Amino acid sequence: MNTLSVKDVKHFFKTLTLQFWSTWWIGSTKLQIPPEGYLIISDKGNVCLGILDGSKVHDGSTIILGDISLRGKLVIYDNVKHKIGWQPSDCIRS
Repeated sequence: MNTLSVKDVKHFFKTLTLQFWSTWWIGSTKLQIPPEGYLIISDKGNVCLGILDGSKVHDGSTIILGDISLRGKLVIYDNVKHKIGWQPSDCIRS
């Protein structure tokens, strides 16, 4: 049986929590990603991780998030404090 959508399999997977560390006085920030935000279904019906392992680029510890991982999130960058943040959003209202 081929999997038709993430909705068919999401109950098998947990929410991922990614923790981003900064300097000691700023602390850490957590990003929670539900299965719909990190799973994709291949054209063959396979369930795949939709987060790119970027270990072959930059410093070897890069993970690339985007598109499905940040759906339903409002992403904000603070130019003064050089911090990034996000919050749940329907992305309709500013």
